[in-house]
Amino acid sequence: MSVGFLPPPGALTVETSKLIAAPIADVWAILIGFDAYGEWNTQIPRIDGVAAAGSIIVLWPANEGEKTVRVEALEPYRMHWVGSAENPADFRGDHYFGLEPVGASNTLLVHREFFSGRFAATILAAYGEMIRASFEGFNRSLQAVAEQRRDG
Repeated sequence: MSVGFLPPPGALTVETSKLIAAPIADVWAILIGFDAYGEWNTQIPRIDGVAAAGSIIVLWPANEGEKTVRVEALEPYRMHWVGSAENPADFRGDHYFGLEPVGASNTLLVHREFFSGRFAATILAAYGEMIRASFEGFNRSLQAVAEQRRDG
């Protein structure tokens, strides 16, 4: 997929995508509207913080404890946050959301994470399918709320 950022050297990737029948600006507003995640997001029902480059946000994934990450980049239709173990050489996750317009009223969501560090392969071997399923659940939830709002 062409949307987004390049992976760190040697990183392993989990990538999903979803075509959403809603305009890109509407999907973007939902994606960066952290305060409303509890209304629609089944995978991350709470984020404390603001969508701004350089900000620290706290994610509350479903059935997991809190995770603190830093928003590395936020530009029109692209968001990148990073979380890591205490020592990023052990494990680091670069999480990306990218949107591309498809025609006048559809949006392609590309949702990916690059995993790096000495334990990345072990963690992905154990949890890779669960991570993919979580991304796909997030994508479906975003699609549902965007299309519902489009339909009024």
